[in-house]
Amino acid sequence: MVGINLIPVGSYGEAEFIFGILKISLVVGLIVIGLVIDLGKAPNHERLGFRYWKEPFRELSHNGTTIHGAKGKLLGVWSTLVNAGFAFAHVQVVAIAGKETHNPRTSIPLALSRTAYRILFLYISVIFILGLIVPASHPGLHSDTGTATSSPFVIAAKEAGIVS
Repeated sequence: MVGINLIPVGSYGEAEFIFGILKISLVVGLIVIGLVIDLGKAPNHERLGFRYWKEPFRELSHNGTTIHGAKGKLLGVWSTLVNAGFAFAHVQVVAIAGKETHNPRTSIPLALSRTAYRILFLYISVIFILGLIVPASHPGLHSDTGTATSSPFVIAAKEAGIVS
Protein backbone atom coordinates (compact mmCIF):
# COMPACT_ATOMS: atom_id res chain seq x y z
CA MET A 1 0.00 0.00 0.00
CA VAL A 2 2.80 2.40 0.85
CA GLY A 3 4.55 1.58 -2.42
CA ILE A 4 1.52 2.53 -4.49
CA ASN A 5 1.29 5.88 -2.72
CA LEU A 6 4.93 6.61 -3.52
CA ILE A 7 4.70 6.06 -7.29
CA PRO A 8 4.07 8.92 -9.75
CA VAL A 9 0.52 10.23 -10.23
CA GLY A 10 0.05 8.64 -13.67
CA SER A 11 1.03 5.21 -12.41
CA TYR A 12 -1.11 5.71 -9.32
CA GLY A 13 -4.09 6.44 -11.56
CA GLU A 14 -3.44 3.28 -13.55
CA ALA A 15 -3.20 1.23 -10.34
CA GLU A 16 -6.49 2.72 -9.11
CA PHE A 17 -8.10 1.86 -12.44
CA ILE A 18 -6.88 -1.75 -12.29
CA PHE A 19 -8.02 -2.18 -8.68
CA GLY A 20 -11.40 -0.68 -9.58
CA ILE A 21 -11.82 -3.16 -12.43
CA LEU A 22 -10.88 -5.99 -10.06
CA LYS A 23 -13.48 -4.85 -7.50
CA ILE A 24 -16.24 -4.62 -10.10
CA SER A 25 -15.26 -8.02 -11.53
CA LEU A 26 -15.43 -9.53 -8.05
CA VAL A 27 -18.89 -8.11 -7.39
CA VAL A 28 -20.20 -9.30 -10.78
CA GLY A 29 -18.67 -12.72 -10.12
CA LEU A 30 -20.37 -12.90 -6.72
CA ILE A 31 -23.70 -11.98 -8.34
CA VAL A 32 -23.26 -14.79 -10.88
CA ILE A 33 -22.31 -17.28 -8.14
CA GLY A 34 -25.35 -16.17 -6.14
CA LEU A 35 -27.62 -16.78 -9.14
CA VAL A 36 -26.04 -20.20 -9.70
CA ILE A 37 -26.69 -21.12 -6.05
CA ASP A 38 -30.25 -19.78 -6.16
CA LEU A 39 -31.18 -21.57 -9.38
CA GLY A 40 -30.00 -24.94 -8.07
CA LYS A 41 -26.85 -25.41 -10.13
CA ALA A 42 -24.55 -25.66 -7.11
CA PRO A 43 -23.21 -29.07 -5.96
CA ASN A 44 -26.20 -29.68 -3.66
CA HIS A 45 -28.63 -29.05 -6.60
CA GLU A 46 -31.17 -27.40 -4.30
CA ARG A 47 -33.24 -24.65 -5.92
CA LEU A 48 -33.82 -21.92 -3.33
CA GLY A 49 -36.12 -19.50 -5.14
CA PHE A 50 -37.69 -16.99 -2.76
CA ARG A 51 -37.73 -19.42 0.17
CA TYR A 52 -36.11 -16.96 2.58
CA TRP A 53 -38.49 -14.10 1.81
CA LYS A 54 -41.35 -15.37 3.96
CA GLU A 55 -40.41 -13.04 6.79
CA PRO A 56 -39.09 -9.91 5.09
CA PHE A 57 -38.21 -7.85 8.16
CA ARG A 58 -36.52 -9.34 11.19
CA GLU A 59 -37.04 -7.97 14.67
CA LEU A 60 -34.10 -6.21 16.24
CA SER A 61 -32.09 -8.47 18.53
CA HIS A 62 -29.13 -7.01 20.38
CA ASN A 63 -27.11 -8.55 23.22
CA GLY A 64 -29.70 -11.28 23.77
CA THR A 65 -32.60 -8.84 23.99
CA THR A 66 -35.23 -8.88 21.24
CA ILE A 67 -37.62 -6.00 20.60
CA HIS A 68 -40.85 -7.53 19.33
CA GLY A 69 -43.63 -6.19 17.13
CA ALA A 70 -43.67 -3.31 14.68
CA LYS A 71 -41.15 -1.32 16.72
CA GLY A 72 -38.63 -4.19 16.59
CA LYS A 73 -39.07 -4.56 12.83
CA LEU A 74 -38.68 -0.81 12.29
CA LEU A 75 -35.52 -0.76 14.41
CA GLY A 76 -34.19 -3.81 12.55
CA VAL A 77 -34.64 -2.10 9.18
CA TRP A 78 -33.20 1.13 10.54
CA SER A 79 -30.06 -0.58 11.90
CA THR A 80 -29.57 -2.25 8.51
CA LEU A 81 -29.85 1.08 6.70
CA VAL A 82 -27.37 2.71 9.06
CA ASN A 83 -24.85 -0.08 8.45
CA ALA A 84 -25.44 0.03 4.68
CA GLY A 85 -24.79 3.77 4.67
CA PHE A 86 -21.12 3.14 5.41
CA ALA A 87 -20.81 1.31 2.08
CA PHE A 88 -21.46 4.59 0.26
CA ALA A 89 -18.54 6.36 1.91
CA HIS A 90 -16.02 8.14 -0.30
CA VAL A 91 -18.31 8.59 -3.31
CA GLN A 92 -17.27 12.27 -3.18
CA VAL A 93 -13.78 11.30 -4.38
CA VAL A 94 -15.08 11.70 -7.94
CA ALA A 95 -15.83 15.37 -7.27
CA ILE A 96 -12.50 15.93 -5.51
CA ALA A 97 -10.69 14.72 -8.63
CA GLY A 98 -12.21 17.64 -10.57
CA LYS A 99 -9.03 19.67 -10.36
CA GLU A 100 -7.13 17.05 -12.34
CA THR A 101 -9.63 16.65 -15.21
CA HIS A 102 -9.38 18.36 -18.58
CA ASN A 103 -12.98 19.61 -18.74
CA PRO A 104 -14.47 19.49 -15.24
CA ARG A 105 -17.77 21.17 -16.18
CA THR A 106 -18.80 18.19 -18.29
CA SER A 107 -16.71 15.31 -16.97
CA ILE A 108 -17.57 15.62 -13.25
CA PRO A 109 -21.39 15.53 -13.67
CA LEU A 110 -21.02 12.65 -16.11
CA ALA A 111 -18.72 10.75 -13.74
CA LEU A 112 -21.03 11.34 -10.76
CA SER A 113 -24.12 10.16 -12.64
CA ARG A 114 -22.29 7.06 -13.89
CA THR A 115 -21.05 6.37 -10.37
CA ALA A 116 -24.59 6.66 -9.00
CA TYR A 117 -25.95 4.23 -11.61
CA ARG A 118 -23.14 1.73 -10.99
CA ILE A 119 -23.63 1.88 -7.23
CA LEU A 120 -27.38 1.46 -7.53
CA PHE A 121 -27.09 -1.46 -9.94
CA LEU A 122 -24.32 -3.31 -8.12
CA TYR A 123 -25.54 -2.73 -4.55
CA ILE A 124 -29.19 -3.47 -5.27
CA SER A 125 -28.21 -6.60 -7.23
CA VAL A 126 -25.98 -7.88 -4.42
CA ILE A 127 -28.63 -7.17 -1.77
CA PHE A 128 -31.28 -8.93 -3.86
CA ILE A 129 -29.08 -11.99 -4.46
CA LEU A 130 -28.08 -12.21 -0.79
CA GLY A 131 -31.74 -12.05 0.19
CA LEU A 132 -32.35 -15.05 -2.06
CA ILE A 133 -29.50 -17.29 -0.89
CA VAL A 134 -28.97 -16.61 2.83
CA PRO A 135 -31.67 -16.60 5.51
CA ALA A 136 -31.62 -13.58 7.79
CA SER A 137 -31.78 -15.90 10.79
CA HIS A 138 -28.61 -17.82 9.90
CA PRO A 139 -26.40 -17.96 13.02
CA GLY A 140 -23.23 -17.37 10.98
CA LEU A 141 -24.38 -13.85 10.15
CA HIS A 142 -24.35 -12.94 13.81
CA SER A 143 -20.92 -14.30 14.69
CA ASP A 144 -18.31 -11.85 15.87
CA THR A 145 -15.22 -13.85 14.92
CA GLY A 146 -13.93 -11.12 12.63
CA THR A 147 -13.12 -13.64 9.91
CA ALA A 148 -14.60 -14.29 6.48
CA THR A 149 -16.83 -17.03 7.90
CA SER A 150 -19.47 -14.42 8.77
CA SER A 151 -19.60 -13.16 5.17
CA PRO A 152 -22.99 -13.91 3.58
CA PHE A 153 -21.34 -15.16 0.39
CA VAL A 154 -19.10 -17.55 2.33
CA ILE A 155 -22.14 -18.79 4.25
CA ALA A 156 -24.05 -19.30 0.98
CA ALA A 157 -21.13 -21.18 -0.59
CA LYS A 158 -20.86 -23.47 2.45
CA GLU A 159 -24.60 -24.14 2.53
CA ALA A 160 -24.59 -24.91 -1.21
CA GLY A 161 -21.67 -27.33 -0.86
CA ILE A 162 -19.23 -25.27 -2.95
CA VAL A 163 -16.70 -25.01 -0.11
CA SER A 164 -16.43 -27.07 3.05
